[in-house]
Amino acid sequence: LKQRGLSGEIAAEFGIGFAPPGWDNLQRELGASGERQEQLVTTGMLIRKDDGKSYDRFRDRIMFPIRDRRGRTIAFGGRILPDTQESGAKAPAKYLNSPETPLFHKGQELYGLYEARQALREIPRLLVVEGYMDVVALAQFDIRYGVATLGTATTQEHLNRLFRLTPEVVFCFDGDRAGRDAAWRALNNALPIMREGRQIRFMFLPEGDDPDTRIRAVGKAGFEADIQAALNFSEFFFQHLGKLADTNSIDGRAQLVEQARPLLKLLPPGVFRHMMTEQLARLARLEPAELEALLSRAEQPMTANKAMHGQRPVTRHQGPKLLSPVRMALMRLLYRPELAQLADEPGRFAELEVPGIKLLVEVLEILQENPKLNSSALIERWRGTENSSHLEKLATWEPEVADDESLEQEFRGALAQLDLQQLEHRYDYLLARSNQGELDPEEKR
Repeated sequence: LKQRGLSGEIAAEFGIGFAPPGWDNLQRELGASGERQEQLVTTGMLIRKDDGKSYDRFRDRIMFPIRDRRGRTIAFGGRILPDTQESGAKAPAKYLNSPETPLFHKGQELYGLYEARQALREIPRLLVVEGYMDVVALAQFDIRYGVATLGTATTQEHLNRLFRLTPEVVFCFDGDRAGRDAAWRALNNALPIMREGRQIRFMFLPEGDDPDTRIRAVGKAGFEADIQAALNFSEFFFQHLGKLADTNSIDGRAQLVEQARPLLKLLPPGVFRHMMTEQLARLARLEPAELEALLSRAEQPMTANKAMHGQRPVTRHQGPKLLSPVRMALMRLLYRPELAQLADEPGRFAELEVPGIKLLVEVLEILQENPKLNSSALIERWRGTENSSHLEKLATWEPEVADDESLEQEFRGALAQLDLQQLEHRYDYLLARSNQGELDPEEKR
């Protein structure tokens, strides 16, 4: 770590440590009983073999604790040392993460986010990089807003979490083909949650550089100048599609519209989508109204596409039914606030275009962070806002039968309905993506 230029202070702040060589160091230290060994297997620290015996997952690696929003360690990442080889086996992976566990869902967590929130009272932007060492190196150079995904592409859950903290997210990628392909995947994942007030930009480093090497070469001022020069969302969107179509010909402009149409359909209605449509109209040399009409007719072919693949068209929830799961969940929470502890990662609902969903997510997160909060104290937090009267009205509800089991079933049922709507939304998004042949194996699954 010293050879990489890290200071002891920054290593201590991020809790960086070491897993020594050997197959049972952790097990001998912490796995004295069968119950403790079972906990270590459940949390991904030990691996159980077919014969029932266990061994340490992390061996001879620099260790990076992964913390949740409250600063609790929920997983680890381990980076191999440059000269490490395991005898009789091929070279191990450079980075090794904890597996999915009851505590850790890699599609929702971001390395360095807790540290960024601790270092900055107000976060001007968040910079998404690819590696733990990039985050730590940037922090050492006083760029305290770097975060990294954990071996997965940036998900909508990631982005919703980031946008709750800052209005601007900058993706930092290598400038080679792989980096630009990764940036395009990130843009596609961002489409359903992009709206006015949110800004996404794409920063491409010189080939052969990563954030760690780049900031050591140009310093903080030079690196932040690179950030300022990053492409905004619309620039990268039309630049990428423009490479696939020659807009100087009618055929090329038609191809551009056909490529862009299913993607623009994924944008939430609003000013940003309208301006993106206007820009496409200018490039295609169409009247904006004509293009809007084309986009509005794109829904029917998508439904037909589902039928062609032998898939049942998704049944849409319409009208006031959209409110039911949100209202039901809020009413149960106001009657019995401890139900919030049953909700796994409330932020997963934040991208739903459902009235009241933002309030529900905020209520769940507040109650999870303050388990002893009662309904009156909860409502007081919104005193003077338009949500206050809404919550007060919902708080007057009392169940006919107030037994714990019934309330829990009703609450879980409301969340299950929201999960179904989330699933339908994700299905439509991936279906549109599949028309461009860009799904990875996990998305296909």
